[in-house]
Amino acid sequence: MSDGETDKKRRAEIDRELAKDPVIASEPREDIYGRLKIHPDRLNLRNLPMEARVLAKSWTRNDQPKPFLIYGRPRSGTTLLVRLLDQVPQIRCDGELLHYFLIDPIGFLRRLPRRAGPDLRAYGIKVISYHLMEVQRIHRPLAFFDKIAALDYAVLHLTRDTWEQTLSLAKAQATAVYFSSTDSSRQAFSIDPDRFLGLLRWNEKMLAYEHKVMAHVPHIHVHYNTDLSTSDVHQPTINRICNHLGVTSGPVTAQFKRTGGKDGLHTVDNMSALIRRVQDSDLAHLAPDLV
Repeated sequence: MSDGETDKKRRAEIDRELAKDPVIASEPREDIYGRLKIHPDRLNLRNLPMEARVLAKSWTRNDQPKPFLIYGRPRSGTTLLVRLLDQVPQIRCDGELLHYFLIDPIGFLRRLPRRAGPDLRAYGIKVISYHLMEVQRIHRPLAFFDKIAALDYAVLHLTRDTWEQTLSLAKAQATAVYFSSTDSSRQAFSIDPDRFLGLLRWNEKMLAYEHKVMAHVPHIHVHYNTDLSTSDVHQPTINRICNHLGVTSGPVTAQFKRTGGKDGLHTVDNMSALIRRVQDSDLAHLAPDLV
């Protein structure tokens, strides 16, 4: 057996192990969908008209920008990164186009850049990791990333400190406000400590899963805490990504208000209770100090 065949066989073995990862389909949901172990967005067919439109446009358009995919957990800064990249003149960056069920996700990604625009040098979308695992039911991620690599897709892996990411997700789920351009929706509320601990555990496992996948996928890593959390690092981060994509960068600026953080729109009344609950658990290493 040649070295190439051996590597291919080993890669397939790793993919089969990833397909058995316990984090798959394990998002803590306390509803009928959680009991049935099916994500509700998999049952939503609103993406099908878009899939048909992309198919139709691919017959008449053949734009050839460099395609890329932003991959990460929810509330890791993916929306901010999309908004910043979309300000670069030679880039178009769309949002969560794999959010709902697609008949042919790979075919969709193959056709998608063809209708991006004739003057664009790069075209990207963001894909939240659970979209692949639970909505599109892609449980062999290396095969998926190999297929999009064959389509010339670059991969940007975006990560964030799990405590901050989970707190941001819990706030967004509690308020149904994921981002805002004003200060008008400032709110204070409480979060159930046990529910938060379950969400934190799932997000930490999801991050570990993503790292297992990315260990075998060529990519550029972007870390929210160091590369996106403050406005002074936005431009250097976008410049680095543009260089990776082979695109001329341009000036960027954040255009909406943070919902989390000490200066954000949403604050948690029982933060001390959340910290104590996590400090008393096996995830104590993720909890910040009480102040």
